[in-house]
Amino acid sequence: MVVPYPLLFSPIRFGRIDLPNRLIMTGMAGHMAPPDGSVTDREIAFYERRARGGVGLAVVGAAYVHPGGRFSNDQLGIHVDAHIEGYRRLATAIKRHGAIASIQLHHAGRQTNSRVTGERLLAPSAVACPVKQEVPHALNHEEIAEVVEWFGQGARRVCEAGFDAVELHCAHGYLPAQFLSPRANRRTDEYGGSLERRFRFVGELVARVKREIGDRPLSVKISGHEFDDEGGLTLEETPIIARMLQAAGVDLIAISAGTAPYYMTVPNMSLPRGCYVELARAVKQRVSVPVSAVGRITTPELAEAILAAGDADLISMGR
Repeated sequence: MVVPYPLLFSPIRFGRIDLPNRLIMTGMAGHMAPPDGSVTDREIAFYERRARGGVGLAVVGAAYVHPGGRFSNDQLGIHVDAHIEGYRRLATAIKRHGAIASIQLHHAGRQTNSRVTGERLLAPSAVACPVKQEVPHALNHEEIAEVVEWFGQGARRVCEAGFDAVELHCAHGYLPAQFLSPRANRRTDEYGGSLERRFRFVGELVARVKREIGDRPLSVKISGHEFDDEGGLTLEETPIIARMLQAAGVDLIAISAGTAPYYMTVPNMSLPRGCYVELARAVKQRVSVPVSAVGRITTPELAEAILAAGDADLISMGR
C-alpha cells in the first residue's frame, strides 16, 4: 500500500525520542485558563482533539513561569506546584493517542503591561515595547539569576507532570528574544553588546532547564527574522544563534518570525503560503539538529514539498 505523503508521515528522532511523524502542533496561547493560570477541562479537551488527529508532537503553548511574565489573564501558568496535577491530566490526554507531549515555557518581559501582571515589567534594558509603550525595569544580575531559576522550576514541574519534552519560547519579542535583540538589549555588561553576550541569558536558560529535565528532549523557538526596520534580529545572526543553541545541547530548533509590532507574526490569508520557509532553510543549512518550519503551510502537499526540498525536517501548524 502506498502511503500518501511518505515524508510527512515518516518518523524522526527528537533527542532520545522517536516522533511518529513530522507534524508539530506548535505552541500557542489557548486563552482558556482562569486567572490563576491552572489547566481547565476545556484546555485538556482542546489538546486531546489535536493529539487524536495525529500530530507527532503536541506543544502546549506559552505557560508563564511567573505571573509577572504573563501577557493575558487567561494564559496558562506553570509557576506553582499546585498546578502540577492539572498538567499531569493534560499530558496523559495527549499521550493517550500516541503523540509526544511537550510544553513551552514563557515569560513576556516588556511585551505585556502592568495592568495585566500587577507588577513592574522586566527586560534587559529600560526600553519600552513599541506596542505596549511602558518602560520596563532593567534586570540586574541577581534578578537575571532569579528569572533563570523561574524557568528551572517550571521545567521541574513539567517533568513531575509527566511531559515528554520541554520548549523554551525565545521568539516573538518575549523576554529571551529581548536579550537576543540588538534593538531591545542596550546593555553594556556581559549580557549585551556582541551576539555572544546577547545570547548569554538564553544560554543560561538552556543550561538550567537541561539540568532539570535530564535526558528529556529540549526544543527552542526563535524568530528567524524580526522584520524590524529599527534594528531587530535578521538572518545575519539567527543561523549563528541556532549554532549556539545546538552547541548548548538543544535537540530541535523551531523557526518562526516577528515580534509584537509586526503583523506577520501571525500570518494572515493575504500572505503567501509557506511565508517563513526561507527562514527555516537558512537555519537548517547551518545546523545538524532538526529544524521545524511554520507559516501558512496549509496543505499536506506543501508540507511534503518542503520536506522533500530539505528546507526543514518538521512542519509546525497552529491557528
